Amino acid sequence: MRRAVVFVVGAALVVGLTACGEKNGSAGKVPEPPRVTVTPSVTPSVTAPTASPSVVAEPSPTPSASRSSVKPSASPSPSRPVRTQVTVVPVAKGGRLVVRGGGAAQEFSVTLRNDTRRDYARLAVGLAMEPNWEEGGPADWGLRAERWDPAAGRWRAADIVVAGDVAVLYQTVGGTALPRGAERTIRYRIKATGPRPVVSTWLAVDAVVTGLPDEAPAEARLAGHGRLPVDINAR
Repeated sequence: MRRAVVFVVGAALVVGLTACGEKNGSAGKVPEPPRVTVTPSVTPSVTAPTASPSVVAEPSPTPSASRSSVKPSASPSPSRPVRTQVTVVPVAKGGRLVVRGGGAAQEFSVTLRNDTRRDYARLAVGLAMEPNWEEGGPADWGLRAERWDPAAGRWRAADIVVAGDVAVLYQTVGGTALPRGAERTIRYRIKATGPRPVVSTWLAVDAVVTGLPDEAPAEARLAGHGRLPVDINAR
C-alpha cells in the first residue's frame, strides 16, 4: 500500500514538472548567443619591393703621375748655390797687387764665404808664392806680409810660405770658426823691401782647416782656394 502511494506521488511530480516546462516555453532555456559571422578581412597583397641593385662606391680614380697632371713641388732655391768648398775671394785695387821695391805696402782683402753644408771650427788663410822666379825669388825681394787685427787695432805679421807644393796647408796655424752661411773678410798688406827688375807672379790664397792631427792628409786641410796676381817693382 505504501509503495503504491509513493509511486502515485512520484508520477504526479513528473507530470507537473513536464507541464510547467511546456507552459513556460523557452523561459527555462539559456538563450544561445547570437551567431556572429566574421568575414575574414582581405589581407592586401603586399608585393615585396624589387630590390634595387646595391651601389658599390668606387674610389675616385687616382690621377696618373704624368707631366700634364702632376707638377713636381718646387724646392726653394738658395740665394747662392751650395758649394763643396769655401769660396775664397782675394780683392786688390785694380784687380792685382802692384808692389814697388822699397815702396809703401799695398793692401788687399780676402773674403771667406762658407757656401758649403759644413760648419768649420777653425779656418785660417794661408798665403804662398812659387819659390822659383825667372829673376830671383821672394826671399830676394824681401817680401813681408801683415794682417790687420781689428781687436787690437794694429797690423800683425803674417807668413808667406815660399813653396809650390802643399806646404802651406801644414804650416798655416791659428784660425777661427766659420759656420755654414757665414763669411769673414780679412785685411792684408804686402811690401817688398829690396828693389829688383819687374816680376809678375801669383799670390796663392788658401782657406786652410787648422787644428787637425799631423797625419791628416792635404785633402782634409784644404777648404778652398783663390789667387791674386802680383806685379813687383812695377815702373
